[in-house]
Amino acid sequence: MPQAITQLEAIWQRRDSFEARAEIDQRLFSLLRGHYSTATAPTADPGVLQNGKIQTLAQYHAMAAAASRTGRSGDEPPPKELVDYYENIKKTANEKPTTFLRYRAAWWAFKLQDNQECFQQLN
Repeated sequence: MPQAITQLEAIWQRRDSFEARAEIDQRLFSLLRGHYSTATAPTADPGVLQNGKIQTLAQYHAMAAAASRTGRSGDEPPPKELVDYYENIKKTANEKPTTFLRYRAAWWAFKLQDNQECFQQLN
């Protein structure tokens, strides 16, 4: 995976528009978010079903809650590697405040719902 990040960073450097660079950042974000995600798919409690049937309303609610968590990785906290990557982007934007780097830091802040940082970078 480090090689993929390096290649995407090289492509980001060669792009000359905000849109093109944001597309690369989206790929980086998705790569980091997906690769380091720690969520596991919920499993049904074998004691819940008897003869393939749910026995109580509480069991039904538990299974419905487990099913709703499936595929909702956006609800889990971001992986440490993703946060570290974002911190590096913020640091770079603050050390070299170019328009592209500030926009990039704001984009990442928005994706990670760091609204105060997003506001600061855009101003």
